[in-house]
Amino acid sequence: MPITNSWADDSKTILINDFPRNWTWDEFVAAVLKGFELIHTVDHTVFVIAKDFTNTPKGNAMLAFKRVEDFPPNLALLIIQSASANSIGIRMINVFLRVYGRQAGKVIYVKSMDDAYRLIEKHQQRAQIKVQASQES
Repeated sequence: MPITNSWADDSKTILINDFPRNWTWDEFVAAVLKGFELIHTVDHTVFVIAKDFTNTPKGNAMLAFKRVEDFPPNLALLIIQSASANSIGIRMINVFLRVYGRQAGKVIYVKSMDDAYRLIEKHQQRAQIKVQASQES
């Protein structure tokens, strides 16, 4: 079963990358690039949740991460959801961010989908407050 991309809401503000139990780095790159294509179809901020990013495959993870390091400008956050906080995938991403740190501020880890949605809600509220403050100035 491949990694799938789907919009979580009709407004297309949340994109879910749903990871099956078994996947490959080539499937990862293809799914991420397809997700980037979807993000480019909208002109507003998008949040991406990598759901169940737990069972990372063997192979060259660094090469795969390098191939997808250029995030679309309207990608606000990439939220890595993994119930296993000590997963090897999270350790690999930490290494990637140290080496290719341009996107480090946009990548956040959470344990549950509820945590991911709460994080998005907080981020959206902060953005709204900033917009209101700039309109009042």
